[in-house]
Amino acid sequence: MLIGVQCGVLALFISLDIGVLAIDGEEKSSVYLLKTLKYLVIGLFSVFLVVYILVLYKLTSRLRRYFPKFYLKEKRKIFTSNGVIIVSIIARISTNIFSEIYK
Repeated sequence: MLIGVQCGVLALFISLDIGVLAIDGEEKSSVYLLKTLKYLVIGLFSVFLVVYILVLYKLTSRLRRYFPKFYLKEKRKIFTSNGVIIVSIIARISTNIFSEIYK
C-alpha cells in the first residue's frame, strides 16, 4: 500500500514538473504551476518528516528492547545523526514556506 502511495505521489510530482518545463511562455499558467510545485514540495517534505520520525521512534524502541548494550553505547551517535537529518528536513520546509510568504 505504501509503495502505491509513493508511486502516485512521484507520478504527480513528475507530471507537474514536466508541465512546468513544457509551458511555452504563458506567464500566468507557469506562475500557477510553480506555485503548485512549491506547495507540493512543502507537503511532500512534511509527510516525509512525519514518516521519518515515526520510523525512527519504532526503530529506536526496537533497538532499545533487543540490543540494550549497543543502544546505550551508540545512543549519542544515533540521536546526533538523526537530529541532523530532521533539522535539514525542517530547514527545507521552512525555506519553502518563507520563500512563499516573503516573495
